[in-house]
Amino acid sequence: NQDTKWYNKKMEQKTFIKIAGWFFGVVALLHALRLISGWAATINGLIVPLWLSGVAVIIAGYLAYQAKKYCDVK
Repeated sequence: NQDTKWYNKKMEQKTFIKIAGWFFGVVALLHALRLISGWAATINGLIVPLWLSGVAVIIAGYLAYQAKKYCDVK
């Protein structure tokens, strides 16, 4: 029966949100580490300012927090 194959199963919304939350949490952590250590970042020859990592910490951290809050409620 092909319905029991792992690749035919749909991902549940809560599982997706949990994975996305972990992803955003890791992104926030890496941007925080960049801020603390002062790592340089260059994308296609353009230097990315450190303040942009501060904005990314806030946004990614907020999204990770909301994902955790959503998964804890339901």
